[in-house]
Amino acid sequence: PELSEAVTDLKGIANGRVQVKGTLPAALTFDGALGLRDGGAFVVPVELTVEPILADLRLLGDSIVVDSIAAKTGDGWTRVTGGLSVKRASNPVFDLKVVSRNARFFDGRMGRMRGLADLTLTGPYRDARIEGSVRIRNGYYYVPENQKTVAVLSADDPTVFAAVDSATAIERGLVSPPSDFVRGLKMEVTARVDRDTWVRGNALNVEVFTEGDVLASINPATGQVTLDGIVSTERGQYEFLTKRFNVVRGSATFLPEVPATNPLMQAVAEVPVRQPGQQSLTIRLNIGGSLERPRLSLESDAQPPIPQSDLITYLAFGRNTGTLLSQEGGGLSGAGAQGGLVGSIGALASSQLSAFAFGLALDQLEGNVS
Repeated sequence: PELSEAVTDLKGIANGRVQVKGTLPAALTFDGALGLRDGGAFVVPVELTVEPILADLRLLGDSIVVDSIAAKTGDGWTRVTGGLSVKRASNPVFDLKVVSRNARFFDGRMGRMRGLADLTLTGPYRDARIEGSVRIRNGYYYVPENQKTVAVLSADDPTVFAAVDSATAIERGLVSPPSDFVRGLKMEVTARVDRDTWVRGNALNVEVFTEGDVLASINPATGQVTLDGIVSTERGQYEFLTKRFNVVRGSATFLPEVPATNPLMQAVAEVPVRQPGQQSLTIRLNIGGSLERPRLSLESDAQPPIPQSDLITYLAFGRNTGTLLSQEGGGLSGAGAQGGLVGSIGALASSQLSAFAFGLALDQLEGNVS
């Protein structure tokens, strides 16, 4: 059976005895105990199987004591202890502690990650507070390819605020409004990411980590988790024009105004390109913009600087435009009096070759980020 659209495949063996006294809606008292064995569920948003689930609860007057709720995800466990007051059933008061050790946080098309957490949930339902820490030990996250487009994005770009302006979307019925619980929820959680945690996609495979805390909070208007902090990288690969660039350094900056799945990026990746009879050329790919809307540019270590058009032909063909033309059109060099015509044809061919190389680059770019 389904508990909701978010939780399905519920199962388990429940047992207990509960006595209810009083009058509705606010004068009820409870007495008894409840237990669950061999429980299980599937959490749809994170594609996570939770099994087994074990629970022991006691009902004392207007309080529910959570002796233990234990759930296994992957190779680790998450345990909940504490209690809540149901003196006002429509606005219960929480006092719960959540501890995860080596637990899997999600597992499916969006990736797989495991870690640990120490969290508390306190306060009334309509003004609750979550505090504590979360640490990602290892795993990977897949960038949703169908959400990416080529564009320039910066922290003060109006597009950013338009994308997260959910108030209008809620008014127009495009998204469901958050619950009373989420609207009143306050969250102050610090997050850390250990090495051996990867961000992957059609064109990238990059290790990420934090050197300090990233603050996680919640946007009460949308119910989305937001992050504030910097995640770094020092290794990985980014593919462009069929070449695998090695990531040298980079960072992802999370801002409270931007969804946590779309940080602003700044990274540098390099690839050596061999030149016949010459020293290899190192081409650098500068990655900016956002994770879902990256902005790319090229440069090299050559002096004087090489134009981007030539760098693209280096990546596409392994040599520059002029070399390609001289090899393909060498028979025209002795045309004598027709030199002016040959020069014109050469200029036209050079322009067309650059356009062709740019076309290849654009096709590759669109394949990577559209």
